[in-house]
Amino acid sequence: MLNALHQLAKRIYFFRRLFLVLANIAAVFFILAITSNTAIQDIYLQASVVLFGCFFCLYGIANGFIVLPDPVTRNDKFLLRLQKRIKLSMAFLFASLFMVCTLGLVYVSYLTVKLSVTNL
Repeated sequence: MLNALHQLAKRIYFFRRLFLVLANIAAVFFILAITSNTAIQDIYLQASVVLFGCFFCLYGIANGFIVLPDPVTRNDKFLLRLQKRIKLSMAFLFASLFMVCTLGLVYVSYLTVKLSVTNL
């Protein structure tokens, strides 16, 4: 799983600043949708939340998985092995967090489309 995220991070690393800018634009649209009182802004509210989450996840993957922790070898001393295992565990936790976030965004996207279709 970490190797696949590392390969993805290598491919999208060049676009990481673009992802951050787009996430900020989506956050601005979210704030504008909250502060306005018209009903048409509700569509922008849902879309801006989904876009913010997607772009922020891509930015996190591009920054977080560009360098992987070193694997544990038998020649390492006890404390060095422990340190490497903790780093690998944190990387797996970070990857799991992004997977859960992505699945949550897919679910929110599904609910947004379902809500938009039922309001027609």
